[in-house]
Order: sequence, then structure tokens, then C-alpha cells
Amino acid sequence: MTVISPDVAAADAWATAICNRITVDDTSVLDDLEGGTSIRGGVLAVIGDAVIRWGGTSRRSCGQGWTNG
Repeated sequence: MTVISPDVAAADAWATAICNRITVDDTSVLDDLEGGTSIRGGVLAVIGDAVIRWGGTSRRSCGQGWTNG
């Protein structure tokens, strides 16, 4: 689980909250991030073989890393 935000405390709190609720079949916790939070970057969750992305995370090829926006 990675939460990208300029607010480190909010990113940590949201990462904990998301980990406690998210499943492959239920990603509704991500709906809570819409508006009203300081999470502007994005969320990346890996659950087994599933990769779940929300927000402004962009996938890059190996070696280029993850970017915001």
C-alpha cells in the first residue's frame, strides 16, 4: 500500500485506513478519498496478483519509477 500526498501524516493515516478495509472485491474505501481529503497524488495497492490504482499515479516502465500526475 502506498498513498501519495504532500501531507505525510494524512498519507500515513489513509494508508492504515485503506489497508484495514480494502479487498480485491471491495475498493469502496477509495470512494472516501474523493474531495475533502489532502490526498492529491494517488493510491497504489497490491493485493496478491491484483494491482489497484486510484488518483494521479502514472505507470512507467521499469526503472522510471512512479510519478504524481
